[in-house]
Amino acid sequence: MDIEEILKDYLKDIISVVEIMKTEGFRRNSEQSWQEALYKTGTIDEHDLEYNFHGMGCWVKWKDRIIDFDFRGDVENTIFGIDPWFAACYLQSLRLSGFDDVDFCQEQISKVIEKLADKGRLAKRNNVYFYSADYKKLRELDDEPS
Repeated sequence: MDIEEILKDYLKDIISVVEIMKTEGFRRNSEQSWQEALYKTGTIDEHDLEYNFHGMGCWVKWKDRIIDFDFRGDVENTIFGIDPWFAACYLQSLRLSGFDDVDFCQEQISKVIEKLADKGRLAKRNNVYFYSADYKKLRELDDEPS
């Protein structure tokens, strides 16, 4: 089992569901931001997607996966981070043999994140982990004048 590939799939799925939600939000009302145009909780039937905005993030059920994430990073540049707990819920939702306990999933995710961070492939920012290229881009965006 390649947990790093699952982490990459998790990030790809975040980007995919955000794109679906953006498109739907703008379709509903192009005068508002896509997040304002969507209800706090709802569905996008043509994509079999269910969502619930929470705090600074969103919980999504799509393709029988649970994709929970925070809007930390840069949504416009499709940069999202890995929260170990949310990634563990994603891993559990894949229904892979031996990964039915979310605490076990979190342990496995955390081990891989720690190894990747030790190798300099992940960096922590705002309690989530970003791949190095995304982290660098976020730093560059921070330095851009407003």
